[in-house]
Amino acid sequence: MKHGNLNPEYVPAQHAQKELGINRRACDALVRSGVLGKTAGGISVQDIKLLATWKSQKVFTTGKANIDFQSLFALAVPLTDPKLDIGLGLSASNGLSEARDQLAKQGISIVPGQLITGWWSCGLEYVDLLVKGRYPILGVTGGFVVSGGWVEALAATSDYRQRRAFLVTEMTAEELANFRGHVPEMNQSGIYVA
Repeated sequence: MKHGNLNPEYVPAQHAQKELGINRRACDALVRSGVLGKTAGGISVQDIKLLATWKSQKVFTTGKANIDFQSLFALAVPLTDPKLDIGLGLSASNGLSEARDQLAKQGISIVPGQLITGWWSCGLEYVDLLVKGRYPILGVTGGFVVSGGWVEALAATSDYRQRRAFLVTEMTAEELANFRGHVPEMNQSGIYVA
C-alpha cells in the first residue's frame, strides 16, 4: 500500500484513524500520550497494529444497565484534555492540594506508587463498591485503556455534580495488560465499564 511516504514503517495520521476507527482528536490524544509514535514521516505502523490488537482482544461493556455491579467493574475516565497531565494523576492546578488535605484529615498518607486521580462523576453507592472492592480506575485515551490504578480510598468530594477524587495505587505493567482494550463510548466525567 502506497502512502506517498518513503518509510513503510510510518503512515499518515488519516490512515491510523481509519484503521483504528477513531477521529483526529482521539488520534492526536494518543500521539500526545506517547501511545502512538509519530515522526515527520507519520504514525508508527507497529503502534497502530498494537492498538488494533488491544481492540480485538477486549471491548468493554458500557452503561449502568449493562453492568453487574456485584462483579468486577471499573470506572473508566478520560485522559484527553490537552491542558491536563496525560496520566491519571491530578495536577497542582486541578485541585491536588485540596484532595491531599482531605486525605490527611482522614489520617491517610500517600506512599510511593500511589497518586490522586479526579474529579470523576461517581455516585456514593459506587464509591463504596470501588473502595471496598479495591476496584480499578482505568485511564482512557482515544478510546483505549492506557493506564490504571486500584482504588484505595475516597480522597475528596466536590459539590459540583458528585465529582470525586480517589487515592489509587498505580497498576503494574502486568496488571494493566489484563485491562488493555477499547472503550467504545466515553464521556468527560467517567463511565462504568465491565
